[in-house]
Amino acid sequence: MKGNVILFVFVLLLFSTLWMGYSSGYAASELLGATGAPKVGGGKETTCQECHGTGGQNTIQTTTTIEVLDTTTGNKITSYLPGNIYKARVTVNKVFGTPKGYGFQMVTLLDNGNLDVKGWSNPAANVNIISLTSGQKRSYVEQPKVSTSNIFETNWKAPAAKSGKVTFYASGNGVNANGSTGGDGASVSTLSLTEGTVATTDLAVTEELKIYPALATDWVNYQITISHSSFYSLKIINLNGITVDQKDIDLKEGINEGKLEISNLPKGLYFLQISNGRSAKIQKFVKVL
Repeated sequence: MKGNVILFVFVLLLFSTLWMGYSSGYAASELLGATGAPKVGGGKETTCQECHGTGGQNTIQTTTTIEVLDTTTGNKITSYLPGNIYKARVTVNKVFGTPKGYGFQMVTLLDNGNLDVKGWSNPAANVNIISLTSGQKRSYVEQPKVSTSNIFETNWKAPAAKSGKVTFYASGNGVNANGSTGGDGASVSTLSLTEGTVATTDLAVTEELKIYPALATDWVNYQITISHSSFYSLKIINLNGITVDQKDIDLKEGINEGKLEISNLPKGLYFLQISNGRSAKIQKFVKVL
């Protein structure tokens, strides 16, 4: 009888430890991916369903949705422009039950060779970026702890030109916080994006972007030449891919000039991007003081 009690306590502590460990993210806890993504060399990663199950009508059941959004228009995209920065969003949708919290993990790979795209930056408060140095050595985004929100967002930089199709792999989980994995409901999802090309008419939309001085202190001046009047987004982006300043401007056909105050920015290298949501031009400058 005493042995049975000890065994029961041990099993209870084991489940509690596993649940508490994974609540901070599988990559952070186990140094492994759990997205179901294919591995280099064959096989697939595990998923959250392996431990938490798929749930049901009497427990918790979820679906997981992946979206990649244009940061200027907020629209969902189906193809990416190389080097552009987008917002990646994972939503864990409740189907049955009442989850006490949510978790997820996501990775994005080139379809050609299943190589890691990486590119994560500026994660929301309920998102961590975990870059593993062993195994598949991939970069994941996941929850730092059980999240009360079912939505997880981070910026994502598209790969270089001629990279081809990319696929996002994600596992989502709705948990009941009972100290074990029983009664939870996990789900998986994928999203593929083709590599986009800019149409000939779009290439001429922003014909030229000039900025000066290249070494700036308080202000940076810009001169934009366009062939079609429209609204554009002007962004200052740092080396981490984070937009540190942004404004929408109404540009007229021809030459448009203006300036941006940068006195509050730390010194370093920055990029000025002008975009209409379909094409973009980028120039760099250095904040020296």
